[in-house]
Amino acid sequence: PHSWIDANWIQLGCLLFNSTTDLSWEEANGYCQQEENATLIEIQTEEQLDYLMMELYALEGHEESRDWWTAATDVGYEGRWIWIVTLTPVSAFVWRNDQPNDGITGNCMYLSDTSGYEGLDDWCSRTHYPICQQ
Repeated sequence: PHSWIDANWIQLGCLLFNSTTDLSWEEANGYCQQEENATLIEIQTEEQLDYLMMELYALEGHEESRDWWTAATDVGYEGRWIWIVTLTPVSAFVWRNDQPNDGITGNCMYLSDTSGYEGLDDWCSRTHYPICQQ
């Protein structure tokens, strides 16, 4: 589980897909920062999203499919989705067409196997798996 993937060529740095423990969004954020000296994943370009989708589908071939936390949230300002590290807005291409749709209860973005790894909003207290970025 602790093998990093080099994604520097697509400006994602190194990535760790931690498929061993599902965590709440805050726990996942803390895990990446405190245990891995990293942050949750931020997706700035469509090419980066395509690359992540490819990696996640490849993981499915070796393990069960999972849902994965990203660094996107609208905590503190409903409807204004930002990446917590760079504080930049989340682009529409990351979301599934009908998302975000959970209003004030869905404040954290995850990539879901059931949506082709497009972004969905969810309660931050739900548990998914972290993708750490360094």
